[in-house]
Amino acid sequence: MGNGCETRPKHLPKVRPAAFLVMSAHPTMVSTHLCRPSLGVDFFFVLSGFIIAHSSLRPDSLQGGAREYFKARFIRIYVPYLPIGVGIYLLYLLLPNLSQAERSPSLLTTFLLMPSDAPPALSVAWTLVHEMIFYLIFSLWFFSRKAFWSVLAIWVASILLAWFSHVTMSRFATYFLSPLNLCFILGLGISSLSKRITVSTQVGASLAAAGMLMVCTQSLNESPDRLWVALGFGLLVLAAANPSTQWAGIWQWVSAPIQI
Repeated sequence: MGNGCETRPKHLPKVRPAAFLVMSAHPTMVSTHLCRPSLGVDFFFVLSGFIIAHSSLRPDSLQGGAREYFKARFIRIYVPYLPIGVGIYLLYLLLPNLSQAERSPSLLTTFLLMPSDAPPALSVAWTLVHEMIFYLIFSLWFFSRKAFWSVLAIWVASILLAWFSHVTMSRFATYFLSPLNLCFILGLGISSLSKRITVSTQVGASLAAAGMLMVCTQSLNESPDRLWVALGFGLLVLAAANPSTQWAGIWQWVSAPIQI
């Protein structure tokens, strides 16, 4: 047992196949995610929660404080998104018969990725709205650890209450209370755990195999259990984050670190 900090590289490589896989999956996200609809979103959110915690809580990143955090996060999201999102919006204005997609997009969501009751012009950008909410909540870490943990606990409790109550929510409320947001928190927890424990290569391989089995088994179901899917992806990320398994090159296929 140990924290593994001495053997862990300070900076994971910037370019990984997983980054390409996430990018290439988005254009087809409305029709397929891995083997079943939306399963790719679970992976994206778990991985994103892990990466934001892993990259933002490095000693060199903490030195910049909240200002550098917001600068890095917003540049990472808005710079690649805005040309596409706004371009799609303008394209729909010029060619209204281009597709059968939603023709009453929210300008607030399209231009700022803020939650509203109308969709963004770029349909798959709803995932980035969730991402922005997580970024804002995580930013509390730089101001008050007590406030961060309190808000995080309230957020989790609210999501679970809405989930088990089977309440009907508006699109706006869903951004905040969707169970998918728990995937971010799972990734955050995995990042914290991976810094505190180091497992053997055999255990790491077993975690990866168990995670793959859980995901593949659920992907074959007509109605996958999203909890098992998220936990399966979580095991894969935990196995890949462990220093003892990095020799196998797992990070080349699982990690897509944010290096700003």
